[in-house]
Parts: sequence; structure tokens; C-alpha cells
Amino acid sequence: MQVGTKAPECLKRLLRSDIAILVVVLEFDHEEHTVLIVAHTETIPRILEGLGVLVDVTIDQSEFANLLYFAPSSDIGDAMATDFKELRSKSSRATVLFAHGAGAPMDSPGMTAIAEALASEGFRVVQFEFSYMAARRSGGSRKPPPRGDKLIPEYHAAIDDLQSDCPLIIGGKSMGGRVASLIADELFQADRISGLLCVGYPFHPPNKPEQLRTEHLKSLRTPTLFCQGTRDPFGSIDEVGGYDLSSSIDLVWFEVGDHDLKPRKCVSGFTHEDHMKAMAQLVFAWVERIGF
Repeated sequence: MQVGTKAPECLKRLLRSDIAILVVVLEFDHEEHTVLIVAHTETIPRILEGLGVLVDVTIDQSEFANLLYFAPSSDIGDAMATDFKELRSKSSRATVLFAHGAGAPMDSPGMTAIAEALASEGFRVVQFEFSYMAARRSGGSRKPPPRGDKLIPEYHAAIDDLQSDCPLIIGGKSMGGRVASLIADELFQADRISGLLCVGYPFHPPNKPEQLRTEHLKSLRTPTLFCQGTRDPFGSIDEVGGYDLSSSIDLVWFEVGDHDLKPRKCVSGFTHEDHMKAMAQLVFAWVERIGF
């Protein structure tokens, strides 16, 4: 059953166009346990179904903040935990938590190539999807992803859900790397991460070099490695060379590589596999150099 109620004013202020807030009261052992859920609106029906709540009608997202749901006994941990895809090396020297870009899921060919290359160098690679991308798998709309800063809570949640007994490097491909870069310093200062790895960092939107996404990179303190293609439309080697970037950022360029580091073989003589292997070896050398 569902009972309408007024949400506290502070919760209403948290509501965004693509984020819903609701309260779930789980009843078990004759006790009520109240849980606050913040999630992408398109995933709410799936979450409620996992909790045992039947949703027979489509509820406008603006109403979510004013709804109180009573659910039967259920394991909310299983319903809300981050869904990870993992490649584990037997002798992992570090865990790399790696998020996808704006348009391709965590199991896309490009993401798989990066993950497999890093795993071949002895890293434990863990991938996850932001909720808007996960919603597409269940028939959700293919609307553009939220702004990068709106995805910060989901990246924090993934870190909280991740179990790692070795140093943690966060990062991602394109947008995923940008989101990680926005939270890196606070996590590094708290000794929760050891470094930041970005592949194809989106310095600006294609054909819009004036819309830079670099302000926070000027003062970044976290040890950081950017792997970039020299002909990346999100920031070529000629463009990025003129940016004011922190000395904590190491930039590595892949000859004639695009946003996915794919080269023009007829020009460079390299294949995408060559660049993936070289990228992983450079990450290994970078980790050795910064000493963890």
C-alpha cells in the first residue's frame, strides 16, 4: 500500500528533474525500519519491485517526494547495492574503479578493451553504471545523461559499496573520468583513494573549445594520469598544450588516437590493440613511480 505524506522541506530541496526521493518503511520482526532512497526516477519502479512494492500506475516524478511507501520484509541491501562488473587479477597491486562515458555502457567494446588491458597488467578492474545508463537496459528512455556534477552521489555510492583490500584508483572513460576528477581531491585527502585515471578526458565538447571543463584541474592535488588521443575532438594535443593544468596531472598522448585512443593505422602504423596495451603498461609504470 502507499500513503501520501508531506516530505520535510529539506528533502524537497534535494529533488531534481532526474532524481527522485522517497521513503521506504520496511516491516519485519514486528518493527518498522525507515530508509531514505535517492535514485534516478526511471529506476524507481524497479527498485520498488525489488522491495516487494507493487507499482500499477505511472507516478509523476514530482510526486515522489510526497509519497511514503510501506513494503514487506525484504533485503534492501541487495536491492540498492551498486551492480559491479569485475575483472580480478590474482596478484592485484591496486583496484581501479572505472566508470563509463556518456553514451556507451560498461560492457561496450571500448570499455571492455580498457578493462581487459588493465587487468592484463595485474590490476583488479571494477566497473559500474550510472543509473541513467542502467535504466536503458530495462527499456528506459535514451535521453541525454545528467550533467557530470549530478552524478557525483552515484560515484560516491559506488566507492562506498566497493570492497577493496588494496590501494584504490578511481577514474573512467570520458564523462566517467570527469565525474571522478570532481571528487578525487576530497577522497585523496581522506586517504580513501591513491590516484585518478582518466582515459579520453573531455576537456571540452566537440567543436566548442571555448567551453572548457578544466577549472578544477588547475588545483588538483591527487596523483593523476590522463591518457589521451592526439586527435581527440574533446581536446587535441595542440589545444590541451595551452591549458593551465596542475602539476599533479601526467598527460600521455597516443599517436593519431581519437576519443577512444583508436589510431588511423594507415597513418600511425598502430592498431587499437597496440594503444590499449601501451596504455595499460603506462598505467603500471605510473603506479610504480608514484609508489603504491
